[in-house]
Amino acid sequence: MAVAKKLYRSCDDQILGGVGAGIAEYFEVDPTLVRLVIALCFLSGVGFVAYLLAWVIIPLDPRCKSKKTGADEIKEHAERVADEIKRATKDTNSSTKSMSNDFRFWFGLVIVFFAVSLLMQNIFGFGLWHNFWPIILVALGVILITGSLDKK
Repeated sequence: MAVAKKLYRSCDDQILGGVGAGIAEYFEVDPTLVRLVIALCFLSGVGFVAYLLAWVIIPLDPRCKSKKTGADEIKEHAERVADEIKRATKDTNSSTKSMSNDFRFWFGLVIVFFAVSLLMQNIFGFGLWHNFWPIILVALGVILITGSLDKK
């Protein structure tokens, strides 16, 4: 009697959760091909959910030293990514503030120029609505400009 093969997530050849390598071991194909199919499924939108479900449902190979569940691995991976994002945002926070103020100033200036030109065009005989929204644009631009100058 032949021993039934079981599907496990790989712990030896894993990139994210070992799902692709585990499927490749089960079907005895190249893991790169399985990963390519998984990546193509990600593009359809269904692949991401299917991969997460497979990560949680398919057990880790019992030969592995770790006894973590798929949910534990996903949680640890998400925590590592969150820590990396926090570190990256702390490093770029100071340079982003000055770029944000410059962007606000120039964006506000463009809005004011555009709004004033529309207001001048609409002053001669158009309805109230046509005269009203350029005034709103002028006010928005002035607010953006003064807000960026206050922070400098």
